[in-house]
Amino acid sequence: MTRSKDQDSVALTPHSVISEHRQEILVRWLDAAQEGIPYAQNQSRAELADHLQEQFQVIIEALASQAGYVSRQDRENAPSALHGRERATINNWNVVKLVQEYVILRRVIVGYCRDSCPLDEPEISTITSVIEDAMLIAVTEFTRSLQRVQQKLMGTLIHDVRTPLGVANLYVDLLDMEDIEEDHRRQYNDIVKRNLARCLAMLEDLLDVAQVEAGQGLLMHFKGTDLNSAMRTVCEEEDQIYTQRIVADLEDHPVHGVFDEALIVRTVENLISNALKFGHPNSPVSLSLKDRGDYAELRVNNFGEPIPEEAAQRMFDFFVSSSAGIQNTKRGRGLGLALIKTVAANHGGEVIFESSTEGGTTFGMTLFKNHHQDGDEVSVLL
Repeated sequence: MTRSKDQDSVALTPHSVISEHRQEILVRWLDAAQEGIPYAQNQSRAELADHLQEQFQVIIEALASQAGYVSRQDRENAPSALHGRERATINNWNVVKLVQEYVILRRVIVGYCRDSCPLDEPEISTITSVIEDAMLIAVTEFTRSLQRVQQKLMGTLIHDVRTPLGVANLYVDLLDMEDIEEDHRRQYNDIVKRNLARCLAMLEDLLDVAQVEAGQGLLMHFKGTDLNSAMRTVCEEEDQIYTQRIVADLEDHPVHGVFDEALIVRTVENLISNALKFGHPNSPVSLSLKDRGDYAELRVNNFGEPIPEEAAQRMFDFFVSSSAGIQNTKRGRGLGLALIKTVAANHGGEVIFESSTEGGTTFGMTLFKNHHQDGDEVSVLL
């Protein structure tokens, strides 16, 4: 909408223009944000516009006041505080992008008002003050949210690494015994290697998180491999690590294809760990691999409290994992179930999820055997 400065100059004021045309302003901001901010085009417009209507209301009320803008918001529950916390949950978002949002918002609002009605310096100053105040609140909450996640991440990682390190340390001491039999020596040596390997896998998970947060993504390596052999090794190793037996339902023949074996193995290990952690004590956990011709189908099943459908929808997001009992969503140690979604999609497949009291909870994925060529490398964002 474009008007001359004289047209309806008495009736039209900046706060009335924003109030009556906030939807048009919102659309302009969305267009500008998706054009000017990296990764914004990967978000839905509804997700980008979160809490912006409430922020418009703060600007309208400030412009309508004759006393000038003074922040009287409950800063903990201000629209910009909620906005900052929401942005902290978006992959690859950072403080720079958050500040860009507010810079673009000021430019769009001031430009729209100038095209629609007279706009003097005090009004521009009020708009700027409101937006700068909102930006400061949003950045503060964004930073706090990330700090809380990092603290939880480090605390959980230290807790998780302590167990395999403790086991490895125990068996190193046993290896120092002079009268140990050779068969036991080899067995203890294998246990030490496996537990140290688990520690390394956890640290790799942490590095993957850092890469994803930095926008670098994960590098996937595809090569010809026998997936059945890889899953048999996973079952044997997990069976040695956990006192609870892993039931293997594998094929009796090789399942050849071009896969990223390392990421598939890590994904399955994570699924087994979750199944043991959140399933009923002493209930069976099974790993199934089925050859479906053009693709392979992997499933990990456990019995426990069923997962509600609404919780399941969020569980495949980056950095979301399960909590005890119903496995509802909260931030976890690493890539969480986002990894299974990424691995499945980049093998041309899809995620499998089923949960009921009778059948237990199943997480899995389909993996097409020839979606990539041997030697391919693909960098993917979660």
